[in-house]
Amino acid sequence: MRIERKNPVIDDLQDIQRDIGRFFRRAVGFGTETVDNLMRTGGEWMPAIDVYAENGDLVVKAELSGVDPKDVNLTVKHNALTISGERKAKKEISEENVYRLETNYGKFQRTIELPKEVNPEDVKASYSNGVLEVRLPGAAKEEPKEHKVQIKFNQ
Repeated sequence: MRIERKNPVIDDLQDIQRDIGRFFRRAVGFGTETVDNLMRTGGEWMPAIDVYAENGDLVVKAELSGVDPKDVNLTVKHNALTISGERKAKKEISEENVYRLETNYGKFQRTIELPKEVNPEDVKASYSNGVLEVRLPGAAKEEPKEHKVQIKFNQ
């Protein structure tokens, strides 16, 4: 259960964040992944993620503490990895007994654009101590190769 309280300051900040995201999408196409995820979830909880290269593989780690692994879904399509699921509240707490509630519950979805397309059959995932690790073999960004082009001179 999520106790929702309207806060005009938070609403204004979310409006500003949406406007900034819209500006960057229109101006330079930068930051669209984060802003799109925020807009899709309405500013609700999104797990923190780390994405890095290791031995030619791309590794994605998502912090999913309190999420039952059975409630997590992974999909790979073209050059995008989507992690979705739900963190369910353990029990209902009556509002008069609440001193502070900082844990967000509910559905989430994160889509990570990959540097290149991967074979979904090769993707491996493990879940330990509240951390989901996804390994995408060969998906790490390759350095562009330089190729010298010979010029043919017509005389």
